Amino acid sequence: MWKMFKHWWSWHSFTPLVFVPQQLEHQGQLVDIRQATLQDAQLLDSIQKQVYAVPPWQLATFYSELANRRRLYLLAQTPTHVIGFIGCDFFERAHITYLAILPHDQHQGWGHLLLQVMIDYCQNFDYPELTLEVDYNNQAAQKLYLQLGFQPIKLLKNYYPMIHHDAIFMSRPLTKE
Repeated sequence: MWKMFKHWWSWHSFTPLVFVPQQLEHQGQLVDIRQATLQDAQLLDSIQKQVYAVPPWQLATFYSELANRRRLYLLAQTPTHVIGFIGCDFFERAHITYLAILPHDQHQGWGHLLLQVMIDYCQNFDYPELTLEVDYNNQAAQKLYLQLGFQPIKLLKNYYPMIHHDAIFMSRPLTKE
């Protein structure tokens, strides 16, 4: 009973996450980073459908994630178009739930930028580490994560069952500077 109450209380007493919008310069372009809202669910779903042949989430999942006070989704866009988004869960640990960059913007440092913004945000809390899973076959993403201080922890067999792929669980320390 105590465990159920403790879980309920931790959920209801959690202050919703707030991100102050940022305007950054990346490769000579201005990019706005802002917190995604429920009104962005269809946009996030559209992005994932352009990134993945088999989209991992349903539209309803995005609505649920964006309504969850323990989740933070950031959307990156230039004055001319949307770039992508990143999501993070703040429950028992800080955990990246999603990173998607539109295909025509990949391999240009946008994923690095979004991930660094999220790492900086996570350092405002008392979480000792930031974790994520990455597809075993996604070498480019693994390289990005290693560059940002993530280390492989363990292999997760058949983590993505719809596409029969394994994942690598990775972690990096979060230190306040």
